[in-house]
Order: sequence, then C-alpha cells, then structure tokens
Amino acid sequence: MIGKNFFPSFRRPRGHRERTGPAKGLHTTGRILAILLASVSLSHAADPPWWTRAEDYTDIIDPSASHAVSENYAPVNVGQLKNVALKARQYLQTYLPGGPGDEVDTLVDGFYSTTESEDNYAPANLGQVKAVAKPFYDRLKAAGYDTRQNLINQGYPSGWTSDYPWLPTTPVAENYAAANLGQLKAVFSFDIWGRIFFGPHEEFIPANGYETFFVKGTDATGTAIDLSGTTWSLSGGGTISPGGQYGYFTSNGATGTFTVTATSGPHSAQTSVTVYTPVLTTLTATTDTPVIPPSGSTYVQAYGYDQHEHSFDIYSGTTWSVSGGGTITPYGDSASFTSNGTLGTFTITATHGAKVATTTVTVAARVLDRLEIDQSPATLLVPAAGTQLPFTVSYYDQFGSTIAPSAVTWSVSGGGTINTGTGLFTSNATPGTYTVTVASGSISHSTDLTVITSLPALTGLAAEGRYQRVVLTWDAFGLEWGTSFDHYNIYRSTSATGPFTDVGDNLNRTPYGAVDRGLTNGTTYWYYVTVVLKDNWGHKVESAPSDIVSATPIDLPVIGPMDVAFVLDNTGSMSGAINNIRAELQDIIGDIDVSSGHNYRLALVTPDTEGSNKRVLFASLNGTAFTTALNAITAGGGGGTPESTDVCLKHILNVSNGFSTPFRSTATKVVILITDALPSGGNDVFVEDETLTNVASDEYQAHQLALQAQTLGVRIGAVAVQDGAIPEPFYRIMHDYYAAITAPPGKDPIYHEVPSDGTGAAAAVLDVIEQGAP
Repeated sequence: MIGKNFFPSFRRPRGHRERTGPAKGLHTTGRILAILLASVSLSHAADPPWWTRAEDYTDIIDPSASHAVSENYAPVNVGQLKNVALKARQYLQTYLPGGPGDEVDTLVDGFYSTTESEDNYAPANLGQVKAVAKPFYDRLKAAGYDTRQNLINQGYPSGWTSDYPWLPTTPVAENYAAANLGQLKAVFSFDIWGRIFFGPHEEFIPANGYETFFVKGTDATGTAIDLSGTTWSLSGGGTISPGGQYGYFTSNGATGTFTVTATSGPHSAQTSVTVYTPVLTTLTATTDTPVIPPSGSTYVQAYGYDQHEHSFDIYSGTTWSVSGGGTITPYGDSASFTSNGTLGTFTITATHGAKVATTTVTVAARVLDRLEIDQSPATLLVPAAGTQLPFTVSYYDQFGSTIAPSAVTWSVSGGGTINTGTGLFTSNATPGTYTVTVASGSISHSTDLTVITSLPALTGLAAEGRYQRVVLTWDAFGLEWGTSFDHYNIYRSTSATGPFTDVGDNLNRTPYGAVDRGLTNGTTYWYYVTVVLKDNWGHKVESAPSDIVSATPIDLPVIGPMDVAFVLDNTGSMSGAINNIRAELQDIIGDIDVSSGHNYRLALVTPDTEGSNKRVLFASLNGTAFTTALNAITAGGGGGTPESTDVCLKHILNVSNGFSTPFRSTATKVVILITDALPSGGNDVFVEDETLTNVASDEYQAHQLALQAQTLGVRIGAVAVQDGAIPEPFYRIMHDYYAAITAPPGKDPIYHEVPSDGTGAAAAVLDVIEQGAP
C-alpha cells in the first residue's frame, strides 16, 4: 500500500517555479532514458517533443545525450519521479485548457511541503509511479484526450483496453517491484500537441441555461494555433453563437446530450453538452452572524443545488421557521432573525418542498471581551517633572459594541507613575518609551507611551542682511510622532555672546524662515532660532538653540526713477514661487521705493491661456494696486508645457495688445521675468534652435526679444524656478539671452535659480532690483 507520507520531501527549485536542478532531477546520469513498462517492449515511438522544451520549463531529457537502450533498465529514484511530475504539470498548465486540475496541483504542490530529504534518492517502485501518474491520466481523459490510443501509439498492444499504462487486474504484489527509467518515461509519454481541446469538456447544463465554450490548441511543434476563425456547430438542443475561439451555447429547453463541434482549418474537436431538467437535490442554510447579543438580529440565507451541483432558484416557495428565542421574517430564499432577549441556541429551518436545511443562531449575554486604551499609542512632551497625562479606556463586548465600564487596574513599566484606579500618568521627566497597561481580570490592553523631554536643534540657519532687515532661513525638519508644530522663537542680540532677546514668535511652519524688520543699516545682529512643538494635550517643549549666525542690514543705492515690469508665470507649478514673493512683497515694494527715490512705477503681466494678461499697467507709486493684483493670482494649469512668457515680454517692449504704458525715457527700465517653463510663442510648443538660423523657432524669437530690450535700454532680470539640473535650452534663453545680452557693459547678468518650492524667489527679485543700479 502507498501511504500519505510515502513520497519524501522535495526541494522547490530556485528561480522559475517549474525548473529543477540535476541533483534531484531525472538527469541522474546526465540524461533520462527511453523506456516502457516492464510488460511492454523497449521499442517505442519517438519521444514527445515537450520533453526537450527548455523554454517552457518542461525539459526532462538532454537531447544531446546518447540514450542507449541498455540504460532503460537503470532504476528510478523518488526524486526523479517527482521531477518528471513537476515538468508534466507545467506542460499541462501551458497547453491544456483549464490547466492540470486541482488533483494534479495538490499532488505536485505536496512535493514542496517539507525540506529537501535524502529520501529523494530512495528507489521508486511501480506502485509509486502509478500513484503519481493516475491524476494526470484522469485530467487528460476529462479534457477529451484519448489516453488509450496514445498508449497504443507509443508501443502498447493494439488491443490494449485500459485508459492507464497498466491493467486494473495487475496483482497488487507487483506494485512493490522496483521501477526503472524506461517505465517512468513510458508512463509520461502523452503528447497533446497537434490538436485542439475544449474547455470546458462534457458539460452539464440545466434546461434554458447557457455555457461559454472555448478551444485552445497547438500544432505538432507546440506553436499556438490561431483560432480566431473557428467555426462552431451544434447537433441540437439550442443555439451556439460563434466568437472566434469562443462559442456561446444557449439552451432552448430541450433535454438530452448534444454535440458541440469546433473547427479551425485541419483541426477539429468535439465535446458534449448535456441539457437536463434540474431537480432540487441539496438545500443548505447559513447564518450571517451565528452569535448575537440579546437585542440583536442576523440574516440567514438558503442555497439550493440541483443534481449536478448547479445553483437552483429557491426564492419562491421557501418557508422559514425558528425553534424559539425570537422571530423570523422571511424574504424568499433569505430571512431575518430578531432576538427576543432569551438566551440560548436556536434552530432556524428552511424548507423547500421535501428538502429541509437547518442552521443555528446563539443568543449570548454581553460580556466584557476587549479593552482599548483611547490614547494608543501616546506621545507626551514633558517640559518638566510632574507633567501629567490622563489615560482613558473604552470597553467592548464580544460583538464589538461598547459596554458599561468595569473595574480596571492601570500600570506603567517605567518613566513615571500612574494612578492604578484612574489612569492618571505623572512623568518624572525621564525620556523613553514605556508600556502602559490596563487590565480587568484576564482581559488587558497595552500601549506605548513615548516621553520626550527635549528636541534637537534646527539646522542650516542662515542670515542675510537687507535694507533695514535681516532674512533668516533654516532647514526643513520632521515632527515627532504625536506632536504638532506650535511656533518658532527668534532670538536676537547685538553681540555674539548675548544677551539674546526673543523678538517674536513665527506661527507659520513654512516657509522655513523669517524676516526681522525695522533694523538699523550697518549694525550687525546675531540670531539663533528654536522650534516649539506641542502634543495632543497641549504640553509644549522648546528645541535646543540652533547655531548662532549674524548679518548686517545694508543701505540701498538710490537709482532714481524706476519702471519695473514683472512677467510672472502663473501656472500650477509656480505656486511656491508666487507664495514666496507674496510673503516678502512689502519688502520688495519698499526697496523699489527707496532705490527709486520714491519715484517708481510697477507693472504685472501673466501668460494666461497662452496669451498676455495685463494685470497692472505702469502708474506712479502704484504699490497698493500691484499688491492687490498679485494677491488675486491663482496658480493653475500649465501641465509642464512651455508657456507664453515671451509673448508677455514682447507686448511690454512693443507697448501692444493692451499694454499701453511705455517705459519712461528717464527711468531705469527693468523687466523681472520669473518662470519654470520654456517660451512657447503662444502655441504651447517650444521649437529649439541653438544656431539661431530658424527665424520661426521660439529660441530665435527669444534671442530677438533680448536684442530689442538691449536697444531700448531695458534690463531683464531672469529668475529660473527649477529643481535639479537646469535644461540647456532653458539656461540659454534665461541666462545667455535675456540676462546677459541686456546687462550693461561691466555688469554681470542678473540671473538667479531658485527651487520649485519657491524658497528664495523674493530674495532673487530683490537682488535683481539692487543689481539694477547703473
């Protein structure tokens, strides 16, 4: 007899799941031998070609080996038997509609259930070979493959009557005989190439039902056959609609067994469809929730199946009853049970004709089943010893509903004390992560409590002196879990050694910076910054001081009358830069006012919808109107495509398309162009031309605009908003053309690069203004 543990363990191959190495494979001597069972001649037909199909991972033999007939008598071991079954399973998976089937999958997957074993080298007997081969033959027969004829083709007697490579009358004692390599190969000599197969095969369908058939097949070399032109026919019982390799059968109600035929070129396959009158054979019932509270309810569902295990409609004619404990409300094939508060287990019965199905529902008293600490997990910021956190707990029954509180006991693993009755935790200012536990009898719940007493210092603090102010920036930082940002403290001193005074709280976490205004030009100021975080209970902790930095506010050169036009890309990707400029707008306008000797005019143009939108025209001392217009801009659209900033620049220089206020001849003329996109000329497309020979290209036109601005005495300050490397065409246009060509002799180009989050955009604008002095 063959026990369930007969086959030793078999290591799953590395790499592809269907490949094995020679150590445990069939290639004991570098090749497998051509064979037949002991009672069959060693002379046989050619080996099935799938045995050497390496690309399908079904290769069993080495085609370059000699395969001497004398080697057929070599004994086979258990590892080789498993390896052949593994490859045969892969063959059916690849080429047979529906794959190898559950029985084969279960068998082969069982080879991987334990680790590699030396038992794989044990000799295999004929009974083991039969046990492994039988599921394969059963699957092939179910798919319509003539296993008996294949055996005859492989050398079995022409009168062979068994569908298996052995006779059912073989004495059991012979199963213990050792199997040789030839016999193993004879058993797995089936070949399904060169034909088409049905899926599903020999189907049973209830009257007036339907089924979708499909065919799959290969030629003799294993190449898939094009079945898109398959024709379908039916011997009766309904209709079949063609759909390439699919055929859609619809019953007309007539019962009987009918033949479905699929034909594609020289290939043809048939299967049967048996249409039967369904009879309710099996009735089952299930409860949605088998245990409910005294005030609860649950649904029950009945299912009917006919004699071929197809679903049977029982919606009409199903009756319901319950043995007690509540009421049952029927809804056809389902029902609702509502408890009347009586505890116990009650039987619910579904009846349809002569068929009866039962299920049970238990009404159980609600009891405490689960505790859950409401602050789970918790982070506590502790500025000093004695900081407290009141822990609370929620109570749940076995049904997941809240239940009345029970007596509980609280405890903490360390880092402070907790009131065992109320859950009030008091910190001893020892940082760390501790465990808080609440218990009621055998039921408990624990959570982590992280106590934080100090925070790391901010990094990257930098200071830059501007006109009557210092601009501070610092690195981004992360928040501790369970904390939130409260504010920054800005500390200032006129001495590197202090004393430092808190000159104001910055309540905005981003941008990571601040401006200290109202300072004296020429005086050096020293700064450090801290951040204050808070926990969910309002406790706050201030970080360690940052490094100390210094800066000196500077005087601005008085340039005289200034006309400054802003070309501002307002697409969605520019929102960070626009917000940064807004944050320092009062400083920008103030610096222009000072540098111009209180004689300035501002203009604002944006490239809305690939055009030029004049938002503000030049007007005397129009800072308020400019501020209103800038604050009204909503960044949006764009999608990373080129934008018409060049069109905006053209209309400013040409005083066209509604831009009706020219530069004053006596003023310093500046255009500040801020964008992250290449120019488009108004058509959403950028045409590159580094040689500047294609007059229709956007690059040529941008170069011409720079030359025109130079002729008019207009200086262009270019602010490139980009993350990472600046694309070469973008750099050429912004730096080499706009900024460099318009720079006066002896002056550096006014060109700045800022990241896409906009940090530094306002500072770049101020640099443009300061560098615009003659």
